[in-house]
Amino acid sequence: MALGCWISFLQLAGSVRAQGLIVSRLDKPSRGTLLCYVTDRHSLAAFESPESQETLLSKIGAAAAAGVDWIQIREKDLSGKDCGLLTRKALQRAAKPPASSAAPTRILVNDRLDVALSEHAGGVHLSENSLPLPEAKFGAPQGLERLAEVCRAVSVPVLAIGGVTLANSAACLAAGASGIAAIRLFQDAPDMSSLVRSLRKLTR
Repeated sequence: MALGCWISFLQLAGSVRAQGLIVSRLDKPSRGTLLCYVTDRHSLAAFESPESQETLLSKIGAAAAAGVDWIQIREKDLSGKDCGLLTRKALQRAAKPPASSAAPTRILVNDRLDVALSEHAGGVHLSENSLPLPEAKFGAPQGLERLAEVCRAVSVPVLAIGGVTLANSAACLAAGASGIAAIRLFQDAPDMSSLVRSLRKLTR
């Protein structure tokens, strides 16, 4: 099981400071388990069909409607233009009605800081091969013991990622994770709302 840490660079009030991006720290979620759906259109059955993007966008819309906190656009082979278009459509699908009291679903873009900024996404996920961050260190996949060590050592949310299932999610949370991030757990769910309800019932 791997560990993942998300660092969110947010464009606040529509502006970017001359010295760089305004950094918004992500505090521990007030409503419990933090859920992140990581997209992978290549794993969809209809990937080769012309409808593949619509299939992915339907999954994104369902995840947002079910109350998933973050959706990470992780389509590494897309050009900047295509990634921007997908992100724009994802933001539209994830938008809540103005009168809704539900917390907004935050769209994160994998690695592409330029896309995240141009489309006004909620943040960017930076890996060990992305722009350097002196404060962040990424390593090889770890297990539950290492997950617990990391959770005790930092005050920011830590998400468990890599092989996470509904069956082992409780163990990840018991180790101290603030939530889970997954591709197939969300993408292959026959009933997204039921899955999210089950995950929300889990306690740390």
